[in-house]
Amino acid sequence: MADADIDTGPGPDEPDSRSEPLISAEGLTGITKALGWLLAIGTAGLAATGVPLIFLYRPDGVAWLRGAHNVASTLFLGAAAGTVAVLGVAAARRLRVPPGWLVALGLLAIALAGMVSGQLIGWDRLAMDGVADASGVRGILDALSGDVDSIVVEGTEVSRGAYAAWAAVHVLVVPLLVLGVGWTVRRRARSR
Repeated sequence: MADADIDTGPGPDEPDSRSEPLISAEGLTGITKALGWLLAIGTAGLAATGVPLIFLYRPDGVAWLRGAHNVASTLFLGAAAGTVAVLGVAAARRLRVPPGWLVALGLLAIALAGMVSGQLIGWDRLAMDGVADASGVRGILDALSGDVDSIVVEGTEVSRGAYAAWAAVHVLVVPLLVLGVGWTVRRRARSR
């Protein structure tokens, strides 16, 4: 056989034919940090719009506030899903990228729980017990008051107990879980 059949690699004037990966561990870490900032911005937006909605929500009012809350929740959900995707790429390439699968999947699960519970507390109509004019009724707290006879969400009557449970998940449990994850990540970052 001729020597031309044996490939000895690139010569001194020839470029290496091996391609570099499109994105490195440092690049994935940068993307993860950017997604972390988007999560923080989404969290701030959810708090800034969610707290007033507890007191002001009406199906026919504060549309701009509900819209802003929806945008913030979409940002949070997208950033959590993006983090899972980046960590999936890192795992496929066997790269170690913070914050880790448990944090990313936890945030995605929290975001989904917030999205579902938020849909279940947006009441359409409240039937008040013995109240002739319910036009002043607003927010989640009024929906949970003793004067409410029935709650209608998405055209379906919901029991007061079920509504209270979903409201507690959305207003208490989801924010506390997000704060807990944020506190844990920040604590771990400081310890490094």
